[in-house]
Amino acid sequence: MPAPRDKSQLRSFLGFLSYVSKHIPDLRSARAPLDYLIKPDIKFIWDINHGEAFTKCKQLAGNSALLTHFDPTKPIVLTTDASPYGVGACLSHKVVINNRTRLLPIAYASASLKDAQRNYAQVDREGLGVFWGINNFRNICYVQTSNCIQIVLHLLKYSVQRIIYRVVLRVDLVVGLQV
Repeated sequence: MPAPRDKSQLRSFLGFLSYVSKHIPDLRSARAPLDYLIKPDIKFIWDINHGEAFTKCKQLAGNSALLTHFDPTKPIVLTTDASPYGVGACLSHKVVINNRTRLLPIAYASASLKDAQRNYAQVDREGLGVFWGINNFRNICYVQTSNCIQIVLHLLKYSVQRIIYRVVLRVDLVVGLQV
């Protein structure tokens, strides 16, 4: 597939990526330079950064992950993450295979951050990612009322206390969890 020559071709490619996005982890970070290029006030000038992002997106789309079907009898794990460009979530089943605990992905989801959200501190973007992930997969979370829903936060460098303070009440309202 050749690189897009104008905004129309780029929109078409990004539409394809949106269609397969449930199968592609870390898509928003990879496509951020391309998303910026289709803004109405930005002139379409293709450079090396856009070419690298285009190549990476094509590679990710070609190597989509193996997904499993949702089973309401198995526990689920929601893993969220945030970058300066977007938030992402992965809903997985927690299973034991050969005496080893594994996470089998059910679905991936991601969203671009608005301009104001990009100015948030990283810890606040992580909290937004948690809230967005729970809200995005709320239908499946409602099915899992009898099982414990585990939320795995990828906050290796940041304090969880600040996020919990801002998110707990909203999570409780969205999902109906007893946090």
